[in-house]
Amino acid sequence: MTLVKTIYRSAYWAPQVLHWKLKLWGIQELVWFGDRGIGDDLLCTAVLREMYRRGRRDVAMMSNWPELFENLPYPKKVIPFEYGAIHCIQKAGIRTLKPVYGQEISKEPQRFLFSDRPFIQTMCESVGVEGPVENRPEICLTARERDLYREFQGSIVVQTSRRNPRFQIANKEWIPGHWEKLGSRLAGMGRLVQVGSAEDPEIAGATDLRGKTTLRQLASLLANARVFVGLEGFLMHLARAVGVPSVIIYGGRISPHQSGYIENTNLFTALPCSPCGFTNHCEYDRECMRKITPERVAEATEEILKR
Repeated sequence: MTLVKTIYRSAYWAPQVLHWKLKLWGIQELVWFGDRGIGDDLLCTAVLREMYRRGRRDVAMMSNWPELFENLPYPKKVIPFEYGAIHCIQKAGIRTLKPVYGQEISKEPQRFLFSDRPFIQTMCESVGVEGPVENRPEICLTARERDLYREFQGSIVVQTSRRNPRFQIANKEWIPGHWEKLGSRLAGMGRLVQVGSAEDPEIAGATDLRGKTTLRQLASLLANARVFVGLEGFLMHLARAVGVPSVIIYGGRISPHQSGYIENTNLFTALPCSPCGFTNHCEYDRECMRKITPERVAEATEEILKR
């Protein structure tokens, strides 16, 4: 009976395994993170770069955001994310690699334990990359793409929320009323441009580009800005990828030395409970966020503009 099952399973999987073997012909390794957040796939550009520098070049990336990897010499191929395909790809003889920087340690309430070192370094080590790595994700814009938003050169780009409809992280959100106060302070420092989702809290007086840009247009806009002001997440990583300094409101969920960049001004509140790693749960009414005032964010932004 066992032999019959083995033959049946082999016959069942054979067409799919052959499909992926042909589709990924010449590929030795496949990198995948998942489909929760675009920022994680952007961080994978650093992993792919460090693999490439070490001669591991027959690499594919599984991602729903192929535009992240345009014009880069790596990966060799990008395929759409399909969790069910990973098993078949493994059976096709291709090594699959999932970079990690933390693990879920509690589901109710949801809580993560993150690596105490920079995420990019931890992700690289998790796929066998040894030695020093550059703590910077990448996106490669063409000269034409960079010129798209030249009219906003020298602007202050602001993001007031990083809500993800599939993966809510309430503990990353700043106090809503603070954004309005901050906007009035920033307006006197330069041209404000607001990006993000169309449902994000609006800042009066800002050029409103919420929900009106593609991913690569966002990168172009940031590349022309003088500073980005926002929250820990994808746009923080994208700003670093194009070399723009940022003021990042961290609160206390995660520490800047884990996910952040030394080029930025990272506003973190050191409390006995921080960094907590909780996604949405908080017993202290998010005191870590409340202690970060609009005045503090405005002062940090002004300091960057004066450099």
